[in-house]
Amino acid sequence: MVNISLIPCLPASGALINALIGSRWFRRRASAAVACATMAATLALSTWSLVAITSLPVDARVHDVVLGDWIPSIPLQTATGIEMFTVNWTFRLDPLSAVVATLVTGVGLLVHLYAAAEMREESDPRYARFFSWLSLSCAFMLTLVLAGNFFVLLVGWQGMAVCSYLLIGFWFDRQAAASGATKAFIVHWLGDWGLFVAIFLAYFTFGTLDFRELAASVTSLPVEAGTFGAISGICLGLWIAAVAKSAQIPLHVWLPPAADGPAPALALIQTTTLTAGVFVIARNAALFERAPVVMTIVATLGVLTAIMAAGLALVETDIKRVVVYSTISQLGLIFTAVGVGAFSAAIFHLVSIGLSQSLLFIGSSTLIRTMDGERDMHRMGGLRQYMPATFVTMMAGALAVTGIPPLSGFFSATQISSGILAGHRLLWAITCATAILTAVYMSRLMLLTFYGTYRGSARTWPDPNSREAPLPVVVTLMTLAVAIIVLGFIGISIPGHAASIVQLLTSAATANDPKRSLSTVWILAVLLVAVLLPFAGIAIARRLYQRDPGMDLDLASRWPDGQALLANQYYFDELYAATLMSGVFTTARGIARFDDRVITAVVTGCVWIVQIAGWIVHMIERYVVDRIADLFVLGFGFLVFRFRFVVPVRGFGSRFLVASQPRTTNDKPKPRT
Repeated sequence: MVNISLIPCLPASGALINALIGSRWFRRRASAAVACATMAATLALSTWSLVAITSLPVDARVHDVVLGDWIPSIPLQTATGIEMFTVNWTFRLDPLSAVVATLVTGVGLLVHLYAAAEMREESDPRYARFFSWLSLSCAFMLTLVLAGNFFVLLVGWQGMAVCSYLLIGFWFDRQAAASGATKAFIVHWLGDWGLFVAIFLAYFTFGTLDFRELAASVTSLPVEAGTFGAISGICLGLWIAAVAKSAQIPLHVWLPPAADGPAPALALIQTTTLTAGVFVIARNAALFERAPVVMTIVATLGVLTAIMAAGLALVETDIKRVVVYSTISQLGLIFTAVGVGAFSAAIFHLVSIGLSQSLLFIGSSTLIRTMDGERDMHRMGGLRQYMPATFVTMMAGALAVTGIPPLSGFFSATQISSGILAGHRLLWAITCATAILTAVYMSRLMLLTFYGTYRGSARTWPDPNSREAPLPVVVTLMTLAVAIIVLGFIGISIPGHAASIVQLLTSAATANDPKRSLSTVWILAVLLVAVLLPFAGIAIARRLYQRDPGMDLDLASRWPDGQALLANQYYFDELYAATLMSGVFTTARGIARFDDRVITAVVTGCVWIVQIAGWIVHMIERYVVDRIADLFVLGFGFLVFRFRFVVPVRGFGSRFLVASQPRTTNDKPKPRT
C-alpha cells in the first residue's frame, strides 16, 4: 500500500517552496512548474491509492498510517469517569477518502494548469504567492479527507478557512474582493463553533475522537427516535459546521461575493471548501443514522436550499453568480440525500457536480476575460461561432448539471432521486421541481451567452476573428468535459448490479446506505421522471429566451414583487444587517460609550488621585522628612565635634585619636638613646 501521508505533504511542499523561494527568486514559469509538478505527483499517488484500496477484499478496505503521538496522555473527564486523553496523527484511507482525494487532486491539478494562464498578468512574486495558496488549500483539504480522527480533521478544516480567505481576497486592493473574503471568514468562523461543540461532546460521551471507534461505539446504542440526546447534539454541531462550509441557507451569503475573487480560486473552492461540509457528514454517517431528528433538519434545510437557490439563478444576470447559485442548489440536493440516508448517492453526486461546476466556472471566467470584464449575460450572445471549444465544453457541463443522459449528472441525480423517494415522497416532489428549474436556468445561461446575435458593445468585442481561450484553458476545459462523460459511463447500472462507483462507496464502513428498496414500478417512474424533467425545462427555456432574450425584463415588469425578492436574494443580507450586524454594532457602540464615559473617567480619576498622592508625598518628603534628616545630621555632627577631645579611649582607638590630634609647635620628637 502506498504511503498515504505523502498525499497531503506533496502539495504542502510545493506551497512551501513557492512561498519561501519562489516569491523572491522564481519566474512565473518556474512557480507554475513547481506547483503543477507537485499536484501531478499527488494525483498519481491518489489514483494509485484508489486502485490499491479497490483491489482489497470489502472487509479489508481500510488502511491506517500513524505518524506518531500528537497530544500526550492527559486525564480528562468523560461521561463514564476520568479517562486518558490521547491524540495520534493518523491518516486513514478507505473507499470514501480515496474517491474524494482523487477528485480533489484531479480538479486541483486542472485548476493549477488553468491558473498558469489566467494569472499570467500578475507580477512574479504575486504569481508565486497565489500558487502557494492554491497548493496549500489542496494540502489542507487532503489532510481533512485522510484524517483518522477529529483533531487531524480540525487542522484541515481550519487551514481551508484561512486559504479560502487568502484566495478570495487575493486582490485585496479591490473593495469587492476584500469584503467577500472577510464575509467568508466570518461565516466560516460562526460555523466552526458547531464543530468545536461536536468534538467536545463526542469525547465526553464516547471517550474517543477516532472515527472508527466512534462508529463502533454508536452501533451498540439505540436510535434516538423522538428524542434529542448526546448523539443528536453531536450531529447538530457537525451539521451547523457543514452548513457554513458548504454554503447552505441561511449561511450561504459568503459564496456569491466570493465570485469577485480570482477565477481559479473559486474554481478550486468548488471541490475543496464546498465539498468539506458534505464529507464531514458522510464520514460520520453512523452517528447521523441514529439521530433521526437531526436527519430531518438536514433534509428539510437541504431541499429548501435547493429550490431557493435555483430561484435565484433564474433571475441572476451575472454569469459567474448563476454558476455560484447552481452550486448552492446542487449542494442542497446533496444535503437532502444525506438527510434521508442516501450517503453513497450523495457522494456520487458530489463528485459529479465537483467536475461540472468547476468546468462551468472556468468557462464562464474565460468568457468574462474574453468580453473584457463584461459579466452581464444580456450583453453577450452569439459567442459559439467565435469560441467553439469553450461552447462545446460548457455545453457538456451544463447538460451534466441538468441531468441529460448519458452524462454523469443524469446517473448521480437519478441515484439521489431514488434515495430521496425511498425516504420521503414530499421531498422527492420538491426535488423534481428543482430539476425543472435547474434545466431552465442552465438553458437560459447557454442561450443568452452562445446563441442568437451579439448584444454587447464594440468595446467588449474588438476582435471577433480571434477570441478563443488560451491553449492551457482549452485543455483544462476539455479534460473536465471528458471526465464528466467518462464518469457517466462508470455510473451506468447493470440490472441486478450496483453501479461500480456506488458499490465502492457503499462498501465503506463509514458511508453505508440504509437498506431501502423500491418496487419495479417506482424504479421505472424515477427513471422516466429523470429523463423527462430536464427536457421539459429545456423546452420551457427555449420558448422563453431563445425568441426574446429580454424576457427577464418582461417577467420583472409582470411580477415586480417576486422579481425584487429574488433580485435581493430573499433579503438575507438585509436581515443579517438588521439583526445580527445591528446587534453587533449596537453592542460595540454601547461598549465604546461605556469606555468613553465610565472607563475613561475612572482611569482619569485614578490618574488624578495618583498625581495628588504623589504631590503630597513629595511635600512630606521635602518639608518633613528632609528637615528631620537635616536636623539629625546637624545634631549628630555637633555632638561629635563637641566631644571629640573628651572621650578617653584606650587601645588602638586611643592611638588613632591621639594620632589624629593636631600637633603644636612644642611637640618635638625626642632623640633616641
